[in-house]
Amino acid sequence: MTVRLGRARPGRLLSRFGRYCARHQGSVLGFAAAAALLLGLAAADVTDHLSNGGYNAAGTQSARADRLLAQRFGTQPPDLVLLADTKGKVDDERIADHGRHLTRELAEQPDVASVRSYWSPHSSDLRSRDRRTALIAVVLAGGDARATRTAERLVPRARELAEPFTLSASGPAWTNVQFIRQGQEDQRRAEIIVVPITILILLATFGSVYAAMLPAIVGALAVIGTLAVMRLLTQVMSVSVLVPNLATAIGFGLAIDYSLFLVTRYREELSEGATVPAAIERAMGTAGRTVLFSAVTVMVALSGLLAFPLGALRSLACTAMTVVLMAAASALLVLPALLALIGTRINRYDAFGRLRRPPPRRRPPLLLGGTVLSALGMAALPLTSAPRRARMGGILLGPPLAWIAARKAARARRAAASPYEIDSRAWRLAARAVTRRPALIGGGCALFLVLLAVPFGHARFGLTDERSLPAGVDAHAVAERVARDFAEPLGRGLTVVLPDTPCRSHLDRYARGLSAQPHVIAVKTSTGEYRKDRREGDAPGRYTAKGAVMLNVSSKLDPQSPDGKRLVERVRAVDPPGSRYVTGASAHALDTLTVLERALPKALAIIAACTFVLLFLFTGGLLVSAKALVLGALSLSASFGAVVWVFQDGHAKDLVGGFTVTGRLDAMTLLLAFTIAFGLSIDYEVFLLSRIKEVYAATGRHTESIVTGIARTGRLVTAAALVVAVSMGAMLTSSNTVLKMNGLGLALAVLVDATLVRGLLVPAFMQLTGPANWWAPPGLARLHRRTGLAEAPARRIRRPRI
Repeated sequence: MTVRLGRARPGRLLSRFGRYCARHQGSVLGFAAAAALLLGLAAADVTDHLSNGGYNAAGTQSARADRLLAQRFGTQPPDLVLLADTKGKVDDERIADHGRHLTRELAEQPDVASVRSYWSPHSSDLRSRDRRTALIAVVLAGGDARATRTAERLVPRARELAEPFTLSASGPAWTNVQFIRQGQEDQRRAEIIVVPITILILLATFGSVYAAMLPAIVGALAVIGTLAVMRLLTQVMSVSVLVPNLATAIGFGLAIDYSLFLVTRYREELSEGATVPAAIERAMGTAGRTVLFSAVTVMVALSGLLAFPLGALRSLACTAMTVVLMAAASALLVLPALLALIGTRINRYDAFGRLRRPPPRRRPPLLLGGTVLSALGMAALPLTSAPRRARMGGILLGPPLAWIAARKAARARRAAASPYEIDSRAWRLAARAVTRRPALIGGGCALFLVLLAVPFGHARFGLTDERSLPAGVDAHAVAERVARDFAEPLGRGLTVVLPDTPCRSHLDRYARGLSAQPHVIAVKTSTGEYRKDRREGDAPGRYTAKGAVMLNVSSKLDPQSPDGKRLVERVRAVDPPGSRYVTGASAHALDTLTVLERALPKALAIIAACTFVLLFLFTGGLLVSAKALVLGALSLSASFGAVVWVFQDGHAKDLVGGFTVTGRLDAMTLLLAFTIAFGLSIDYEVFLLSRIKEVYAATGRHTESIVTGIARTGRLVTAAALVVAVSMGAMLTSSNTVLKMNGLGLALAVLVDATLVRGLLVPAFMQLTGPANWWAPPGLARLHRRTGLAEAPARRIRRPRI
């Protein structure tokens, strides 16, 4: 039995564009090819302009201290730290001469702002305990991107000049260089894994080479466009080194996601007997409209990340939003023209020999007999007169022409027939089981997800550093050696800035108080060097300038450890002689995490409120919109509970390729992954609800609409989630712990959401709440009707047996 749906108004603009593409596919594809070429050229050197900075919040106490140090003392943290190893002692006269010569040579290199080494000026904190290793701290000119390019050129040059030293490098600029190099290697390795698996998934889903090829084209266009836009943004903001990997993973996943639904709807329309132009027009007016709405919803969710005042996080948010925009634009602007070009050949080249063609229709006997008689009549025409031949010719040609037209129509029907049933038998059976026992199955699934989310309750957060790289990489290995071999490791202490010079006695008392704090090795300032509340002599160096005083507080603590953060709080709690500002790696980490914690409620409120409003405008139901938010949060908590268990607690780390366990998670990575996963969750929710609402509007049967909606979207959502999971999961092969964390979190999130949540929890919840899912107060219901955002059904729907 079938139910005839009224012809609802589709998205007029998208339908018209689909009609235009069907008529002018050559022009559209030519323009798309030219745009792709130009965007590819623009994105060619994007990696040369990326930055590993932007992880410290602006406007904090530590940021003001850095600004005062730069203005009053002309100092700033080193961009490059060179570790000089020698077989002798660094104080030997011959080695010291070479050290001073190397320091001068480095200072004369282009784009080097300043150089400080153990030999010039003499500073004991730059010498290792065994006196065989010394440090050279280099400050580079320009911003992060320029410093990165300088470091890439300077380190090889320094190694040429280093005789008799063996040089290795660390510091933010060299870490940035190695992040980019590792990212490029990881991306090439991921592509080798992702491309063949994605092709197999698409072939298994579509069963046709042509149909599987289209999403890959759209994905490539989305990635190229995103990288070109990010290259443009490097002119006005700092763009993270993680952008290429993130753009590739999300771009292909989302583009394939959107293409799946458009291509499937197009094939469904063809299987219903529509012509190619009509099928494109209807697919754009229905599935295309849902794609557009879904993209807007995901972008709104990602915009919540802009509430955090961190350059790196904002650049990653801009990247993710650009990826969504480019994926939707590629699918909606280019895919219709590709479909028009391929036409009914969309089902050709059966990859697995599984396309089920409909049985050929028998030609009507009367038509075949008439064609034979017409042929005999045409043969006898030369025996008749000329006027009679003219009159009889038109009559006799009718049956053959009709027979030819019937054969052509039959071939077109066979070529356009969908290779698979529209519904998924497995998902229909699952939906039936859930709707019969919603409380039991839904409650059990919810309990399972809550158990998975338990580890997320003890999550500890920090910021990324060189330990995200493999232990054997220079930037990581040198940082570990400095922390282990030097009495006062460079970059692990704190700096206190007093903008107004106090009297000597007050400064002496303040320095003694700082030196008495736990884990403080020494305090150096203009009044001397202090250890354990005692003054032990004069301190080398310049500690006063332009009316300000600087105090260096040495410590060996890990800047992001709990003790390191407590040290910052203790130093700030010591009563100062006037205004004071504290900076250093520990202070930056504490201030940045505090800013993130304060901005988090605002960001979550923006994401939740905007997503809820958009979902209501799409569905017209308050309860079903709130349900999407609650189930999305539960799904993500379960997925990221696994991330805590692996990356923070260190369980099963060998299964994901090994990494350095720091006992904490990168806060910005988790925020980004959480938001992207939530956007994908809403993406799948929109596609599911559009089908459920379509059937419910046609039949008025609540259970039938749930089962049919699950059956018709189950295969597609599962295939889309598998593609995204493969794209994201490929980041587990990366040597960068940040990318590993992103990959595991996002892959688990989409798989859990596409199976447990969409297949079990959603139908159970909707069955229990009944028609109340679509209820709204009269005023809001009128508002929803006026917005015109609801999906418009446009064809016959088979009523299944429930």
